[in-house]
Amino acid sequence: MNILYLTSAIEQKDYEEFQKSWMKPLNCSNQLFHSRLISSLSNNNVINVISFRPFNKMCSMHKLEYEEKENGNIKWFYLKEKKNTLFNYFSVYKQFDSILFKLTNIDIVLFDSMNVIIGSFAQKLKSVGYKIIPVCTDLPENIQGVNQTYIDFVYKHSLNADGYIALSEGLNEKFNHDGKPYAIVNGILTNQSVSSKELEYENYFLFSGALMKKYGLYTCIDAFKKLNNPKIKLLLCGHHGDVEYLKDYIKDSSNIIFLGYIENDLVRKYETNSIANICPRPLNENIDLYSIPSKCIEYLSSGSILISTKNPLLMPLFKEEVLWSDEDENSLKDQMIKAISLSKEERKELTNKAKEKMNKLYSPDEIANKLGQLFSKIIG
Repeated sequence: MNILYLTSAIEQKDYEEFQKSWMKPLNCSNQLFHSRLISSLSNNNVINVISFRPFNKMCSMHKLEYEEKENGNIKWFYLKEKKNTLFNYFSVYKQFDSILFKLTNIDIVLFDSMNVIIGSFAQKLKSVGYKIIPVCTDLPENIQGVNQTYIDFVYKHSLNADGYIALSEGLNEKFNHDGKPYAIVNGILTNQSVSSKELEYENYFLFSGALMKKYGLYTCIDAFKKLNNPKIKLLLCGHHGDVEYLKDYIKDSSNIIFLGYIENDLVRKYETNSIANICPRPLNENIDLYSIPSKCIEYLSSGSILISTKNPLLMPLFKEEVLWSDEDENSLKDQMIKAISLSKEERKELTNKAKEKMNKLYSPDEIANKLGQLFSKIIG
């Protein structure tokens, strides 16, 4: 099958270099999900990816050059962009039409529903007869700092789609009002190898990703402080909106270390070698009824223990394989103590069960097969 994929994601190895050009690190969860979905689909399809890369004043580059590149069954088209809204408006449309002219026999179009520019291009294709499927990864009203116009356009651009890919049943219900065919993809494993670099730290807990108060960062730090074990470290890596506040909060704890943004393959190596990876995100029904924390999917495939606050979508799937915590720091501290006390045999049993379930649910082959069935229903 020949698939056209419209996204802001780029090839993962390009993304690591692209990230260096930003004064404030990009949130990589969207990048990881879409790049992994593209990779999974390439197992048995030809994928043409048109990438509308993120680009604004926070990027130190003056412009983004047009580029085409191939990697196996995937062909990437990176659009040229400048920090000029008027230029981009006309230039991107012209580039899009030029690329589309080169592509023949497109069977189906997948697009990132959260990007309204991409959604408008998808609707343009729908109007001339293409089959379109939005990839629904979040509720637009949960995105910080957006206005009602943005929210309305996200839903509008997905209204008359031919099918849907969603992270959860709840998200599908929000977007798919007409009972069209759909597939649920909670997460996707990666075949990417871990870094060959030597780790600077050992004997640690790890919290990586979006280091925000609303995701339980300071509950995690306070729980670790209560652990009061100078032989063990807490490593924090990812992006934080107020780095100075975070540094001040941990300045009296020499065994709490903020690594900042580090490359994904190195993050994965830290995940693989931790005492436990921690997801302390408190329950928010507006979020957790619609999506599984992407970091939990990554942590469960790492081969290390996962300590997580209770998640209504994840708990039924991994009732025994995760050390489940309440949202308070004392409960989280107790689960840290339990993780430390596990024998090698107990750790191996937990992690092996988790990895076995993960492969059945989220391996690239499983995802590709599930979506292949969806495409067959749509195309016939």
